[in-house]
Amino acid sequence: MEQAVISSPLGPLTLFAEDGHLTALVYGDYGGYDDLPLFREAKRQLEEYFAGQRHTFSLPMAPDGTEFQCRVWQVLQDIPYGTAISYRELADRVGSPRAFQAVGQANGRNPLPILIPCHRVIASNGTLGGYSGGVERKRYLLQREGVSVPEPKPRKPRRKREVGAHWFPTQPPGPVGCHRSQAFSIHVPRPDRSPDGGVFCGKGGRKGESFLHFEWQIFYCGLVWLGFCHFLQNPSPFGETVKKNCKNIFYLI
Repeated sequence: MEQAVISSPLGPLTLFAEDGHLTALVYGDYGGYDDLPLFREAKRQLEEYFAGQRHTFSLPMAPDGTEFQCRVWQVLQDIPYGTAISYRELADRVGSPRAFQAVGQANGRNPLPILIPCHRVIASNGTLGGYSGGVERKRYLLQREGVSVPEPKPRKPRRKREVGAHWFPTQPPGPVGCHRSQAFSIHVPRPDRSPDGGVFCGKGGRKGESFLHFEWQIFYCGLVWLGFCHFLQNPSPFGETVKKNCKNIFYLI
């Protein structure tokens, strides 16, 4: 197998060839500088493509894949320059409308990106989707062909949280905008977990467990038990039936 590295606006590209046919194009410099007429022609056509002077490639290609993958790659070559279709539409063109996920996987395993334009397939909601060379390279190729693509949304900064517990300020909660966990917080100095004596509202686990949660559980259980006892003392017919059934259960036990 012969290989050669060429330069491009997307960085170095490594071409692989076998038996006079291109078999793979990989982003990055993987060495090899075989001076073959096929590599020189591929370099010339790629330079014309990045300069906006070429819309199709006329190179002998032999990508290695399954019959289904080769069928998908053949359909990819029929997508016109400067257009983009969805994965579902690609599945319809392949003849397997329900296998759009398998079509997407075959599209992602394209061994000859740019030459076989898998970058012209985007998600149905208008987002770019995935790409073997990275989403930014896919964006560059589509913009180079004149396809309008959405700009990436800025990521929101994540809040830093204490591991195993939620931390709230020690000031008393106000009537408006009060976090519900603040309303049931208790000021407990715990040198091993809060050196300045703050408020811990546990989220479960050994490190974040608070005493107040356990006390409220006992309080609720007591309320349920008192309500149940009051219900048994109710002289209504339904209450008498429940009391009788409970006595039978206790007798059987």
